[in-house]
Amino acid sequence: MSDVLVGPGTLSVDHRPPPGRTLGDGRHPVAAGQDGYAVIYVEPEGATPRIAIRDFDAVGIPCNAATSCGVDTTVGEDATPVVDAHPVVAALPDGEYITAFVEFGGDGDGLGVAMQLVVPGEATQPAVSFMNQATLGAQYDPDLVWTGEEVVGAYVDSSNLDTAPDIRWRRFNNGAGATEEVLAGTTAAEFNVALTATTDGFAAAWRESSGFEETVRVRRYGEFGTVEWSVAQPFSHPTALIVLPLLNSTNGTYCWCTRTRGLTPRVRATSDVSATRSSTLMCPARSKAGTLPPKLPGTKGM
Repeated sequence: MSDVLVGPGTLSVDHRPPPGRTLGDGRHPVAAGQDGYAVIYVEPEGATPRIAIRDFDAVGIPCNAATSCGVDTTVGEDATPVVDAHPVVAALPDGEYITAFVEFGGDGDGLGVAMQLVVPGEATQPAVSFMNQATLGAQYDPDLVWTGEEVVGAYVDSSNLDTAPDIRWRRFNNGAGATEEVLAGTTAAEFNVALTATTDGFAAAWRESSGFEETVRVRRYGEFGTVEWSVAQPFSHPTALIVLPLLNSTNGTYCWCTRTRGLTPRVRATSDVSATRSSTLMCPARSKAGTLPPKLPGTKGM
């Protein structure tokens, strides 16, 4: 195993440090497909932050400049990304990628969630469109996933002044977007939405906070309808993120990682067949080279 620079190294100019790069807080800054994978990142310095995506081949090696693989492609050239763009990416068939990020002004009112199809190596990319249909207030913190049949996107929405922040989601099939729907719209604060593909659809998880009580809610959309459950957890640090990988497709086992107020990372696992309980594991402070994380309950071969 070896490290690979996502973007080309940049030298300092006039004794000034070179521009930095960050993955942001998007749930899926890396996406893998049949032909390879891509990493999306932000270069926050400059008058307008730059979002870029770089793709790698199926064995993780950037190709030479004579091919489309390994090329650093700018995302959102016809948009105005913000520093906290938190970009995400999903791999599509035929080596293409769909991206989403936060930008300013393009939807007509403040922050909005822009989407763009990216064809690595092409000089001209498709135009930016918008995931959000509601434009009042701010829409931000997106995630998206390719289910094998459609793209599903979700984001935090503040258009309803009585219940914001809420979470809305939208499905896209063959480039056409269905009307957005409210995924979570109670008077509690709903945020940090994360998506994952399942064997027959997709699942969404988000944090719900009311007073000093916090709950992680999970909803699975499948062939036979929806299944929803929730797990109460200690009040997390405001910057704690949820990630939602599907660990076991047989019983729908998922996990997420959060940080409590004491900044202790914790991994929790739960399943849609045992929704009343979850297991908690403390993340090691520092992992040793060559070691694997502890086995999570309900998983096989992990």
